[in-house]
Amino acid sequence: VLDSTLRWLGDLGRSACTGQSATGLAVDAGGRLWVANWRQRRVFEVEPVEDRISSSLQSAAFREPGLVAVGPRGHVIVGDAGAGAVFVCDPTLTEADGALLARIDGLSGLTALAVGCHDSAASAVQREPQMLLCCAVGAKLLVYEIGAGQGSEAESAIGIRHSLTGSACGSSAVTGLALDSDGRLLASRATGDVEVHSRPLGEFLCRVVPEEAEKLRRPGGVASLGQGWLAVVDAQGHAVKKFRYV
Repeated sequence: VLDSTLRWLGDLGRSACTGQSATGLAVDAGGRLWVANWRQRRVFEVEPVEDRISSSLQSAAFREPGLVAVGPRGHVIVGDAGAGAVFVCDPTLTEADGALLARIDGLSGLTALAVGCHDSAASAVQREPQMLLCCAVGAKLLVYEIGAGQGSEAESAIGIRHSLTGSACGSSAVTGLALDSDGRLLASRATGDVEVHSRPLGEFLCRVVPEEAEKLRRPGGVASLGQGWLAVVDAQGHAVKKFRYV
């Protein structure tokens, strides 16, 4: 665990990281840690103070659940490369498959996901924000809009919003995605740069290209630190690097 200045705070979540297969991490609004362990085919909820597992999500539909994010309404979003799908889950439901509200298929090659809010006109009338789901499949960036509802209602409320393409978008694989507090989409790519797209995620804003001394040699996940700063994991450099983008 690191703070926004990248100061080391300690280890967390080791109880859910068995088998060296915990590849997805997310923190919800209550400060709880969610860990996706693809080998165990589960997503664990970890109590950070005691570092213990307090609950878990599992489903017969899970194959390799290696990505996780938490939506604005508390839904846990699970990315599964083995199933080529993203699952929308409700952690408050106790039954294993009952917790699975909806799934989005056709995402073979899924490498990253991020979740945020979109205050559309419809959601303003409903007084409940739409959930934006951003997925990376290879070099492509796909954006879905998910409305309220459960089961078939949730399925019918899912629609692709658009695919982010164009000459400004990179052609290399996306390795990480994040949404900042202003709705900007951050996308790290295998070429060692980070793209920034505006709200509502359609306009390319800028590209963060580190200088040679801070070059990202094998970039992984990206996170927004607030106040215009982002952090990227550099697996080959064994480091987490911090950059300013606005």
